[in-house]
Amino acid sequence: MNGDSRRDVVTYGDDGGIRIFRNEASGFTPTTVTPSGEWNLAVGDLTGDGRPDIAACGVNFVIDVFVQNTSGGFTVQTYDRACGDDLVIADFTGDGRNDLASNGISTQVFPQTTAGTLGAPDTYVGLSHGYLAAGDLNADGRADLLAIAHHASEFIQLSQLENGRMAAAPIIYRALYWDGPMAIGDVTGDGKADVVLAQNGGTLVTFPHAASDAPAPLDPGEFWLEDIAPHDFRTRRPRGHRSCPRFRQ
Repeated sequence: MNGDSRRDVVTYGDDGGIRIFRNEASGFTPTTVTPSGEWNLAVGDLTGDGRPDIAACGVNFVIDVFVQNTSGGFTVQTYDRACGDDLVIADFTGDGRNDLASNGISTQVFPQTTAGTLGAPDTYVGLSHGYLAAGDLNADGRADLLAIAHHASEFIQLSQLENGRMAAAPIIYRALYWDGPMAIGDVTGDGKADVVLAQNGGTLVTFPHAASDAPAPLDPGEFWLEDIAPHDFRTRRPRGHRSCPRFRQ
């Protein structure tokens, strides 16, 4: 967290306080970022200055970003947006800047702006209050998003497209109360990203994910279109696709 090349630990306790345990030569030394009122953490550079920041859910379910300054201290930026059960930081828009995903109202991606703040969210599928995970699930070099609803049976992958938006695969339905924290990484040794789910009841489930079976982007007619500009249509049209997109009324 402080650029000394040693890994530190960021936690929040039962009191809602965020603490950093700095990895020093003599052991771990705790530092308090805020004493109370926070839960659900994600760590990453959300201001574009190269220093890791801390995103958290604050009082009244707002999103708090604790911005790290040059001296290692933190100042809070509060966004009056619904914060859900999980937060994930990754480049979900393909512009080289980290963005923030949350699930307070549906599944939302808050893009980082050039000014180092979070912009208005892009809202995707209606899964809220559950768990999120980010990783490249289809080997195209872009961060994808995985969401599972809390105490429900809905499990879905959002694949990042070339235009910085996301396409939702069909929802996978499983048994009720099937949810749990997730992680994405290669656990089968084949060089491809897999999904690991800590299921309720103490079961660990692994989903091997081959690059070839990732969901294809949806047909253009399935998207709500916004901010349309001429360059949005300058794409090569695959065979079998319609000559023009359909618009929803």
